[in-house]
Amino acid sequence: MGAGSLSALGRVRLIMLAVVALVLQRTLLDGLRLSGAHPDVMVVLVLAIGYLGGPERGALAGFLIGLLVDAFLPTPFGLTALTWTLAGYGAGLVKQSVLESSGITTALTVVGGSMVATAGFAVLAALLGQPDVLHAHLAVVLIVVGAGAVVLGPVCLWACSWAGVRAASEKESQPGAALGAAGAARVANRVSR
Repeated sequence: MGAGSLSALGRVRLIMLAVVALVLQRTLLDGLRLSGAHPDVMVVLVLAIGYLGGPERGALAGFLIGLLVDAFLPTPFGLTALTWTLAGYGAGLVKQSVLESSGITTALTVVGGSMVATAGFAVLAALLGQPDVLHAHLAVVLIVVGAGAVVLGPVCLWACSWAGVRAASEKESQPGAALGAAGAARVANRVSR
């Protein structure tokens, strides 16, 4: 995977995050219903990985976490994986396309991405013969998922940072990364003056 690849510890931490998020989703969040809809920490986790790690890592996370979630859903197996692969990739593209990332860009990516991924899932499910997923109640579902992403987004972004998720270009673009220790010290001295 190159310079942006996760260490073994980072991979273990990401797997732990996915398992903890799945347990949290199945035991707590699935029961927190507002008009029949519930927040979705799993899609928020995928979007956080994509936003911090880039399109390729986001797509891979979307696929693997989506398959994990598909094991618990009555919808066609692989539908969540397909939808979240696209969502994770898209979140990474957003991060790459903005000149300077801000809290607003991050929030809009995670909240908007969770709503778009949920709507995309419903549309794909309807195309695959499950028209009952597309209904007037979908608007409520999107609002609840979006509101849940507002709360869960910062936690997932922090947890992904803790796991060491960052894009290869970020590692290479940090001040002094190509200069070695002496160059980094010179950059730090100039900044502190």
